[in-house]
Amino acid sequence: GGNLSGQLIIGDNNQAYNYTYNVEHGGVLNVAAPPKVEARPTPVSVKPRPFKQLLDRQTVLQVLRSTLEQVLPVEVFAAAGFGKTALMRHLAHDEQMTAGFADGVVYLSVHQQLAADVLQSIYDIFYEASPPFKPSYGQLQQSLRDKEALVILNGLALDKEAVDGLLDAMPNCGFVLVSQ
Repeated sequence: GGNLSGQLIIGDNNQAYNYTYNVEHGGVLNVAAPPKVEARPTPVSVKPRPFKQLLDRQTVLQVLRSTLEQVLPVEVFAAAGFGKTALMRHLAHDEQMTAGFADGVVYLSVHQQLAADVLQSIYDIFYEASPPFKPSYGQLQQSLRDKEALVILNGLALDKEAVDGLLDAMPNCGFVLVSQ
């Protein structure tokens, strides 16, 4: 029960329709300009708080470094309590590790999120739209394909096809996929 109201934008780059609705009082359909999208300055820096006292992980860090230098995805998985999050917090702040990624570092905690939501979050880090909108998968691919960022996704719970879609959308990025 109660009133339902909001705004819905439908359309493409040529013409958009802005529908303002209020269930109790009806709705109005207005022709609106398409969203204005601007790239945010890079390099971006979306990092967790640092973890400075990392103990006995030099071998793992070296494997991560050498794999990411080749722009290959890395999967880190272990049971809860292993220290994956501490390792990723350290990695996000490791200048030697992140120096090769011209567009910056993106660290996201993505527990139980769908691939489309993860990709939208990454898009929102690199672009600002007014009014906010949800681009199609093709628009996301076009916008993100040339980005060269280190993307750390902590708590990932996606199947292989969904992960492949993320990697395909951002082929020049280094990915660290963290899961149980």
